Amino acid sequence: MWKIEIIKDWGTIWSDNFQNKWLRVMDDSPNSHVFFHPAIVKAWVKTYMPLRKLEPLFVYGIHEKSKKEVIFPLVRWHQNWKNAYRKLIVPMGYSDFDYHDPIFSEEVGCDDVQSFYCELWKLLPYYDLIILDGLHSMFIPNNYQELSEQACPYFSIKEFDKIEDYTSTLKKSFVADLKRTTKRLIEHKGEIETISYSYNTVTDAIDELKIMLDFHSKRWPKAYKAPFFHENIIKEGLKSNVLFFVVHKVSGVSIAWYICFAYNRYMALYMPAIHSEYSVYSPGKISLLSCVEYAINNDFVVVDHLKGEEAYKRIWAKDTKMVYNVTFENKAFISKIKRSTNLFKQKLLK
Repeated sequence: MWKIEIIKDWGTIWSDNFQNKWLRVMDDSPNSHVFFHPAIVKAWVKTYMPLRKLEPLFVYGIHEKSKKEVIFPLVRWHQNWKNAYRKLIVPMGYSDFDYHDPIFSEEVGCDDVQSFYCELWKLLPYYDLIILDGLHSMFIPNNYQELSEQACPYFSIKEFDKIEDYTSTLKKSFVADLKRTTKRLIEHKGEIETISYSYNTVTDAIDELKIMLDFHSKRWPKAYKAPFFHENIIKEGLKSNVLFFVVHKVSGVSIAWYICFAYNRYMALYMPAIHSEYSVYSPGKISLLSCVEYAINNDFVVVDHLKGEEAYKRIWAKDTKMVYNVTFENKAFISKIKRSTNLFKQKLLK
């Protein structure tokens, strides 16, 4: 039986005592992931609190017999009239981050996971819809209404001592092409300078981020970027040493960037961008290779491309895992009315 507490005030959540408990569970856990690290959650909350009405539902539980602990940072999102005033329960980090498995302090079995959800459902406040995105199969609750899946390519690097050991596993034609374009870039534009940032250089990192986001927006003009979201990630991630932000320059010009999460010997490749005028030199490949090299040199065990099966990922990654999104709809009449109203409004907006 799980004894569950739902913390509903931000003051307690951000207090030193609770942060220490949170980090202790993360450090002990065999399934911890960076997207529920306090720094990354805080970056997301700081971004969306001014934009949405978010009520914290931070779940902390302890198993009465085994004393295993669990954390599951959730919020209740009170939507406005445009979405029929629905109340959604979602993970902190919803839609922006890739994994949202609850974090257990020790190994758990399916019975432990399902009994946790069973107790949690009894305590949640009123909702119209629960959306849990980015769950690995072990952590999918029973009795969901809808389920969808996404592939996440990744590869192990624990057997490699240096970057050349890894590149020897890639297609020879790909490696040869990468060497050729890199050589051309140096001959035509100058030596490549690689700069990674720490919290001591966070001001420089933010200046570089602005340039990166400008090129990213030109490449993907319809991609939504919440105000200050990436800036908050950079600040909080570098402060807690769970982020790797690298830029590559030639003759003082920034030509490629990568934002990665680096936590618990696990690198998550989150967001790349390139200078469009240098695309012929494949700077994105150069940047990605440098991220892998950093991971190998720092004794990481996995590099994860996160959600999406873009063709380029298959060149680098040999393995794929699936993550799942599940939804639970409230069967109450008023929730059904809200759902129908929301669907109607969305059709009108199209």
